[in-house]
Amino acid sequence: MEKSKVDTFILTNFECFASEDIPSIRLRLEHADESKWTEISCTNFHEPQTALMLSIFGGPIGVDRIYI
Repeated sequence: MEKSKVDTFILTNFECFASEDIPSIRLRLEHADESKWTEISCTNFHEPQTALMLSIFGGPIGVDRIYI
């Protein structure tokens, strides 16, 4: 995949990934087929802290399942 597309993806979604995972994500994206770009770029990622809080406070009634 093009370097500019990979950089765009990383900059857009960096808060959703652990900093130690970014290099491996970058490497996998660079080796991904160009036809996967639309699918990857349309994927909606959620912040892990929000999911954790929803699980703790809304988990008993299933709110976290809707979010994730």
